[in-house]
Amino acid sequence: VRCHHLRCLGYYAWLRFGRNNLAGDRGGRRVVDFVVQSVCFVAPAQMNIAGAEYSNKASSGVRHCHRSNKVDPISAYLPTSLRPVVGPISHNKATIEDAADDGDGDRLSKLPNDLLLNILERVDTLDALRACFLSKQMLKLPTLLSQLFLSAGSIPGHHDSARVFRPSEVLRTNRAVAHVTDNILSTRSPEITISKLKIKFVLTQHESLTIGKSVARAIATQKFGAAEFEVTTDKAYKICSPADFLHFGKQFNDFVGACPDAFAGLTRLWLRNMRFGEFDIPNILSTCKLLESLRLSHCDSGIHSVLQVEHAQLAELEIDQGKFERVELICLPKLQRVRYNNWCSYEDPLYFGFAPQLSKLILTKTAVRSQKTLELSQLLANVSSISDLHLDFRSEKVLISHLNHICPFSLYI
Repeated sequence: VRCHHLRCLGYYAWLRFGRNNLAGDRGGRRVVDFVVQSVCFVAPAQMNIAGAEYSNKASSGVRHCHRSNKVDPISAYLPTSLRPVVGPISHNKATIEDAADDGDGDRLSKLPNDLLLNILERVDTLDALRACFLSKQMLKLPTLLSQLFLSAGSIPGHHDSARVFRPSEVLRTNRAVAHVTDNILSTRSPEITISKLKIKFVLTQHESLTIGKSVARAIATQKFGAAEFEVTTDKAYKICSPADFLHFGKQFNDFVGACPDAFAGLTRLWLRNMRFGEFDIPNILSTCKLLESLRLSHCDSGIHSVLQVEHAQLAELEIDQGKFERVELICLPKLQRVRYNNWCSYEDPLYFGFAPQLSKLILTKTAVRSQKTLELSQLLANVSSISDLHLDFRSEKVLISHLNHICPFSLYI
């Protein structure tokens, strides 16, 4: 069984039923065998023509399954093109009776909902939906999840680090993420709090609008905790042209303008591969009123631009390899952590204005060596609260002196 959530379910079952019934390695294998024999799930990427015969090899032998056009209730959450096709299973009766172990039956179905939900919330939601094929009891669980993590990278087999995915697979899963987001959020009971919602998706017009409007509606009508968007593009950074960066920046601005209520409820935002106008990022921050964490990867406002950041709630700022000349932290009363990785400026990369709670600063520079010496005492002149300073300068000249005003102080180089 390759899916890690199935292994988790087997492990939790082993813990629950104890050594008496599941002693030794044979007992552990018995649980896994029984789970495998209790489910017929065909991942979308593995589906062939409906009605085809396939073989499923497991430790207890070889079983044959004939698929039909019958669609299970869980697949209603998925778009038609991604619905798994399932049908009756021809089980080996003797093997199943042995796995049930003296008439105990489907032990998985006997687990309480709170334990099943605890397990399902530890994996991304598309994997959780796939796991809900394990028993009839689990068919009703998706709308009871309090933590939702939907990712365009949740392609069947994505846990295999050796596998290479085609862009078409990611875009197809991106459509599924939009569809599932809309269906789950619209069918939930408003009495069940969504403690955490994280959605990782590719910036495409239709899917982005579907996700944005669904989240905005849920924020307005349901009990909500933290909400996070991780937005990437359909082109990797290395193959993006300057025109692509500008196009993605404009596309994201249009997205924010179309779904302001969704962004007003976000607590975390991570953007990749976008170039904005001079005032676009400040405008985005003013829309995201509850934002606590902002990460920009390969994002900027133009080469050698200056970014000014002001926000009442922002506690964490991360910038990866932007083209900013300088980032000015003007007024950030709750800012606690800053990480800046590989800036392109030959001047001081950061200016600290009002950031009274700043306690952790990570600076990394591994690019071409510059002629200017980075003087930390000057860079941190307006900061008196840093307790952790992490430096990684493989090619930069750094002068560390006159830092006595920062105390307590931990320096990592």
